[in-house]
Formats: sequence, C-alpha cells, structure tokens
Amino acid sequence: GSNSLISTFLPDMQFFPCTQNYLVEYLNVPAVQQAIHANPTKWNWVSSILQYGPRSDTMVPLYQKFFREAPTWKILVFSGDGDAAVPYLSTQRWIECLKRPIKKDWRFWVHNQQVQGAVKDYHGLTMLTLKGCGHMVPYYCPEQAYVMFDRWINNVPF
Repeated sequence: GSNSLISTFLPDMQFFPCTQNYLVEYLNVPAVQQAIHANPTKWNWVSSILQYGPRSDTMVPLYQKFFREAPTWKILVFSGDGDAAVPYLSTQRWIECLKRPIKKDWRFWVHNQQVQGAVKDYHGLTMLTLKGCGHMVPYYCPEQAYVMFDRWINNVPF
C-alpha cells in the first residue's frame, strides 16, 4: 500500500498524510455533531476543503464583524509556511483586504536562537508564520506551535 511507499522513500516522516479521513469520520458521528451544535449532516471533503453549511469565499466579512462587535479581542492568525492547502500568501492577501493599520511590520520571531517564522502586527490582529510547518501546524511542528501559543496567551512578544 501507500504506507509502505512512504516508509521506503520517506522513512523519517513524522506525520500521516491522510489524517483528514479520520476528521471526516469523526465529524459524521451524531454525538459529535450534537456537541458542536451542527445540524445533522453528512460531512465530506469537496475539492480538498471540508464543507459545512453555506460556503464563503473570503474571511474578510467575518473578521470585520469581529472588529466591530469585539474590538478588544486580540486575534492571532497563523499559518505554516509549508502549507500547500492554504498558503500563507493567500492568508496574507485576505488580511491585507481588512485594511487594518500596521503596528509593527514583518520581522522574524526566534526561539532557541533559531528563526521560527515571521510576524506582523496590525491594529487588532497579528499574522504569524511558522517556518517549515504544514497545514496542521500543531501536528507537524508541535514545539513551534506550543511556543507560539504560550507566547500569545502570556503576552510575550514575538
């Protein structure tokens, strides 16, 4: 099967690339749908994107609502720079569409004397990348994800 090919050609790979299959199965469990207050539905993968309810092509209106209705929120949007499913450049584009004032422009963030990614602060929102991480950042890069989360929650600058 494909797992033998993976182990042959990528013996040090630390993740299983078909994790999304487990997510779909999990989300189709009636108790899970009830717990997350989803209408009974059949979740599936459509064009590599999990779909539920009406599809929105942009996050901009949602974040504009956050800024309007919860102006004191501190929002972090992060992206692995190795994410082929949702490239960080696409995330950066929709964030730029918000037209938020820039508080601190792009700079590297460092942990253990190593660059871990880049970060940019806007009024009310921070965008951060994680170097070498794929789509599911905590899964692919648990240490970087932990450091990012710990700094964010504890207001430690990047």
